[in-house]
Amino acid sequence: MCGIVAVDIHDIASDQIESIKKIMIETEIRGKHASGLSWYSDGNVHTIKASKPISELLEEFDIYRCVDDNDGHLSMIAHIRYSTSDLNNNQPIIEPKLVNDCYQFNNDGGEGDFSIVHNGIITQSDPSTWEDLFGLGRTYSDNDSELVFNAFANNIHPLKEFEDSSMAVATINRLGQVHAFRNGKRPMWITKAYNGIIATSTSDIVTRSGFEYTLHEKSIPGVDYNLSMGTEEVIVKNMEDLQ
Repeated sequence: MCGIVAVDIHDIASDQIESIKKIMIETEIRGKHASGLSWYSDGNVHTIKASKPISELLEEFDIYRCVDDNDGHLSMIAHIRYSTSDLNNNQPIIEPKLVNDCYQFNNDGGEGDFSIVHNGIITQSDPSTWEDLFGLGRTYSDNDSELVFNAFANNIHPLKEFEDSSMAVATINRLGQVHAFRNGKRPMWITKAYNGIIATSTSDIVTRSGFEYTLHEKSIPGVDYNLSMGTEEVIVKNMEDLQ
């Protein structure tokens, strides 16, 4: 069990920023082992992550840094992790980093073109079999969430590629576009305000945060929500909702 948060709000007010911060801290009920976030600014996706609770991370990192100074736009995704094994391979996931002539899963953060967060399980098969089993290219860790990243790298939507797995996913790219989607085996809620949209793993954290909204509803499995454009695209029709 992990938690994800996705945000795309224009002309964001300070009280909304504080509510977003509270939402992430409230999401800590879904995991206290590690946390991280990716945000858009200056034509890049910036990422930080650490093996500590999101409440501690946000004590050290000022979320106001994620707001674009030019237009007050906040586009961001976050991951709050419950670990069943170790504290390696934390999220968000960005491109692997070249270290000593060897590509490695980037566990510290950095800059890139694209970032994802994933709650769920794609496969429990041996990581050494993933490249042959899925045909999505090499992975650089034993974190099966990398397969979600690789699906996008191969221009395949994860909802189509991993229809029978469990997933709730949010993505952000270097254009500042934020997407969120799930299949029927993981929860996700969509909340709309007058100036933007957020996605969260559960419903009650939004109400407890004090975030003012115009619409608050459970997301539809198999639908990709473009939070930046306020549009929805059906990727897999009539997907059963088991949550």
